[in-house]
Amino acid sequence: MIPLDDDSELVTVIGKGVFDGDSVKERERSNSINRRTDRSNSLSKSMSSGYGTLKEQISEFSKESDEEVDSLQMSKGLKERAQLKKKERQEEAAAARRLLKEKEEALQAAEEQRRLEQEQEQKRKRREQQEAAAERRRELAERRKHEETNADFNPELIIAGNAPGKSSSSTSATDPARSRTRSPVLSAHSQYAPIEEELRPFTKPSLVFKDAMRLIADSDWSNKIEAMTKIRRLAHHHTDVLMASVHSVTLALISEVQNLRSQVARYAIITLADMFSTLKRSMDPELETCAKVLLQKNGESNEFIRAELEKTLSAMVSDSTPQRCLAAFIAGGSQHKIVQVRKVTAQHMSALCDKLGPGKLLSGVKDLTDKVIPALAVMCRDPSQQARWYARKILLSISEHPEFESMLAKYTTSTDFREVKQIVENLRLKGLGGIPNDTPSATGARRTGTMTRGSRTNSAESNVSGASSVVSRKSAVSAQASEEATQLIKKMSSTQWSERNKSISDLVEVVHHRPKVLAAQPIKIFDKYAMLVKDSNSKVALHALDTLASILVDVKQEISLASLTLLVQNTAAGLASKNAEMYKKASNLLDAFINNLDHVLLFHPFVQVTVNATAKTKPDIIDRVSYLAKKVYSAKPKQVTLHGLPLAWNLVRSLSTTGSTAVLREAVTDYIKNLYGLMGPGLFEYCSSAPDSNPQLVAMVRELSGA
Repeated sequence: MIPLDDDSELVTVIGKGVFDGDSVKERERSNSINRRTDRSNSLSKSMSSGYGTLKEQISEFSKESDEEVDSLQMSKGLKERAQLKKKERQEEAAAARRLLKEKEEALQAAEEQRRLEQEQEQKRKRREQQEAAAERRRELAERRKHEETNADFNPELIIAGNAPGKSSSSTSATDPARSRTRSPVLSAHSQYAPIEEELRPFTKPSLVFKDAMRLIADSDWSNKIEAMTKIRRLAHHHTDVLMASVHSVTLALISEVQNLRSQVARYAIITLADMFSTLKRSMDPELETCAKVLLQKNGESNEFIRAELEKTLSAMVSDSTPQRCLAAFIAGGSQHKIVQVRKVTAQHMSALCDKLGPGKLLSGVKDLTDKVIPALAVMCRDPSQQARWYARKILLSISEHPEFESMLAKYTTSTDFREVKQIVENLRLKGLGGIPNDTPSATGARRTGTMTRGSRTNSAESNVSGASSVVSRKSAVSAQASEEATQLIKKMSSTQWSERNKSISDLVEVVHHRPKVLAAQPIKIFDKYAMLVKDSNSKVALHALDTLASILVDVKQEISLASLTLLVQNTAAGLASKNAEMYKKASNLLDAFINNLDHVLLFHPFVQVTVNATAKTKPDIIDRVSYLAKKVYSAKPKQVTLHGLPLAWNLVRSLSTTGSTAVLREAVTDYIKNLYGLMGPGLFEYCSSAPDSNPQLVAMVRELSGA
């Protein structure tokens, strides 16, 4: 058999008829081959077609794979960002914790610093207090040293209203115990002490100023004197310290000008003079207040006080702004009821007008021309010849100015214009003449009033009942009695209430068996006793009230006017107590004062207490003032006019502004009716002429009086 290499050869052989076999089989075989060939071609074609599909599938799978990869990569990026953000948050939390810790540490450090500063401030204050105490001890030692070289000064004689001189020296010689126990404060502060030693500068002026303001508010008169000496030294050497508190210092001094103790009032006046001389125009805002009080004091005081008042008023005129000072004098004294006040006002107005000159006075400046011209128009017709003379002197000096008549016509009524013009024409014809004396009647009345006040003050300072004064005592007080008096005073000032309480019993024993001990230092003893009357311990206060009422008759000759004023004031404070026994004993002691002591001397202290009393205690005190007014008016009507009328006006004003209880209104009504019964229409005249008068208040007075 012939081998065949491939199908083509087989086909060729069959075609040429090499084989003779069955053609059918060959044909079938050929067909089978053809079918296989077709199938192979079909498969090849199918495979070719499937490959494209597979390629597309592979491409799509590849694309999906790429997307998945991208998605995975994106998820991986988000995760990384989330981890990064978480890390950042953790870092922020750590930073916040660090910041909180730093703040806590800073707060702790600040708290520690504040604690250290507080400790340093406390140490500084303690050091300042120690330095102030050392300064005061040093001053006291210097004053005592100076006292030994100033033998001619005896403060108790000054308190009794007698100037030092021969009588002082003789008393010191015959009474060595009294000389040894005199107050070192007054001797250093008296007018006889050298200025170089008294008014030296301070090393710590600010600290001294605080101490001075504390002392001047103290009830002890010697502390007040010490405070005012410090203020004088500050005024002379440390004006910058006073500049910041001029108003408060002035108010404190003005209050002391009205003090009943003449030495305190006099020294307050001297201190004001120093302030005007050293602070000069910085005192301008205080001019009106000072002028009003000082001029009023000039009308009430004796010659001893008036000499210092004149110096202070002269300092005001020379060292303050003339225009403001002139306005203050016009407001404070040009229409005052007291002749002495109007005279002094006119005198100082003349000096101020000379400084300003006619051109300034008639310039039409507000608060100058409109005040000066009306005041002169009234004062040139004043009943007092001296007040009238000074006013006419001013008118004559400005009458040559071309604006005189026009300004006179502008600021006065037609009647005043004609009368003043006639006065000026007469002055031009006849001249002004010399300074006249007041008429005999006016002079006599004024001198009588002055001497009455002076003699009353002198006798009252040493003897409430009008008995012989301290200076007139012939018997010498032994050194032993003086020492016992000092020990008694120390007991009264003890910090232990039991010691203070025992000192009251000791005083009773002294009064009944050893009166010389009381006579050794009566002023200091009763000044201290007055503090026991309002002691913080109720047992001591009750004992003091009860005891004084029982021994008042025996000791009244030894109570000074200043001590009496303090006793009345502190006793009246007991009326405000919620303790019924305290109220009863205080009321009994006030009645004992009225029943056993001079009514004239009691009237002013009771008036002062009424002014400063609370609404609760005021009705009780007003009833007693009303009783005293009846008793005093028959003997000394001027005392009621001088003190009782201002009190009435004060009470009416308080009713109209602050309201009142029914009890207080009833008490005020009774007092007004009582005054009207004593004085008649003079009550309404006073109210109408008061500086702050108004028709409503005057009508209220009329209504209360029942007129």
